[in-house]
Amino acid sequence: MQTLSQSRQLLRLKQVEAKTGYKSSTLYLKIKKGEFPAPISLGARAVAWDSECVDAWIESRIEAAGCKPQAEIDRLKRLSDSRRKSGGAQK
Repeated sequence: MQTLSQSRQLLRLKQVEAKTGYKSSTLYLKIKKGEFPAPISLGARAVAWDSECVDAWIESRIEAAGCKPQAEIDRLKRLSDSRRKSGGAQK
């Protein structure tokens, strides 16, 4: 599986909100339901999320929606183009 980030990082709440499109109340509700990765404690009043866990969750949502990875889309397009060209040459 290809990850969305180049290197593993700790993401703070605002960064997770920006990546997911969810606000904090929705994120914490999903965490409580076991539908989103739990944060890592950084200290008494600070938490962060593992970027690889968040990226994996995003990928799982994309796959659940039935979206194909860009490489697969490109492969299908090339296949379609080659069939179109060979079909046109046969006429």
